[in-house]
Amino acid sequence: MKKNIHNATCYEAFHQAEEVCENCPCRRCLETGNTEKSVIAVPDESGEGLQYFEVTGIPLRDAKGKVSSAIEISRNVTERVQTNYEIQHISERKDNELK
Repeated sequence: MKKNIHNATCYEAFHQAEEVCENCPCRRCLETGNTEKSVIAVPDESGEGLQYFEVTGIPLRDAKGKVSSAIEISRNVTERVQTNYEIQHISERKDNELK
């Protein structure tokens, strides 16, 4: 993650990218006018693994009700994603043992 994120976009700060993420929930919320969510993988600080963030884009509306901007909220869900992967892996292994 970029150390100095002052005046940086989220894709600059989290992905060191120059363009908006393909599955960006903020971009989608600006297009749809609805709250949008995505889980986005980001390299961890070591560069060897991944961290997962649930990113929520919430549209903000002006006095006339038109979407004018968005707020992004990011929550680290790495532990949840890893736990779900482990559960799935164990379940698949048990299914294979029963065959």
